[in-house]
Amino acid sequence: MSLQAAMAVATGVQALGQIQNARYQANLAERQARESLKQAEMQKTQLQIEGEQERVKLAQEEILRMRKAKETIATDIAAGAASGALMQGNVFLNESLKNLSEDLNILRTERDLIMQKTKGAVGNLMASAYEQAAITRAAGKAARQAGYLSAVGTLASGGYQTYKMGGTSVTPGDS
Repeated sequence: MSLQAAMAVATGVQALGQIQNARYQANLAERQARESLKQAEMQKTQLQIEGEQERVKLAQEEILRMRKAKETIATDIAAGAASGALMQGNVFLNESLKNLSEDLNILRTERDLIMQKTKGAVGNLMASAYEQAAITRAAGKAARQAGYLSAVGTLASGGYQTYKMGGTSVTPGDS
């Protein structure tokens, strides 16, 4: 094998190595992007679970307040009946119902805010994850393109060096 042929083979091997490295970098970037999206999905699920736990807690509190209000109303009715007073316009009953209504409105507002907060946090998390994945994928694509260009440059440089060494060209079929 001539020195020119050996140099051409070495140049080709080097270019193939650059292409393989470029593909590896692009594949690595794609795996990283997929992994970051999986992690974001896990965080999304965790945020949703936490939001649901807060909503359940508020629902339990709402049930307790309703029970307490029912007991208070029942006590007011029983006290009014025992005293023989008519319940029309009972100040205590009206106040109990007003307080219950206000408490329930507060709890429902809290629940709605928690739902909005959870949706917002999940939306921000996923938007950030998709953006980061796109950036990682773009970096992988750029690495692949740079590797291909580097391989082309290596082949061109090797071909030029081979040409300078012998001054003759190698054509297919020459052995």
